[in-house]
Amino acid sequence: IVGIFILIGLATIDPLFKLLGAGSEVMPYIHDYMQIWYPGMICLVVPMVGNSAIRAAGDTKIPSLIMTFAAIVNIALDPVFIFGWAFIPSWGLKGAALATVIARSLTLIASLIVLHFRERMILWSLTCLRNCWDCWKEILYVGLPAASTNMITPISLGIITSLLATYSPEVVAGFGISSRVESFALIAFM
Repeated sequence: IVGIFILIGLATIDPLFKLLGAGSEVMPYIHDYMQIWYPGMICLVVPMVGNSAIRAAGDTKIPSLIMTFAAIVNIALDPVFIFGWAFIPSWGLKGAALATVIARSLTLIASLIVLHFRERMILWSLTCLRNCWDCWKEILYVGLPAASTNMITPISLGIITSLLATYSPEVVAGFGISSRVESFALIAFM
């Protein structure tokens, strides 16, 4: 499913970001970032689901440590890949995207290791499709309304961003920074 959304995202970069108010002067930067970030979405989604499964098994500490570790790695790698260091060239916005994908890749690996070895939640054998379908229906019965609720914030941010884009790129940038600071502040509570 994530792969489908990655393909849709890559195919709709221009119309989506133009709808959000991006001008032609920033579209090359958006392409630089999103062409790396979209394929890296698998490294965002799978750990989100995996960490939720670990929490559901009764452990809230490990998922928090995994996400905190990823944030620290991302913070450490950002200046290295954005500005360059030693043998690593300066990649600018592409570097920021790459740092995020690398950090998220580590969360993917860590989550899968915990899920497989400690929680024994990942099975490598095919089970009866009928049983899978019944389980999926039960999960979707709860998961779809929860997912819909979780979509409210990003959709709202998209609408607000498109409204702010009618003012200036600086206003959009200011809003982007403030929303990132807010998200970062909420990590402790989550």
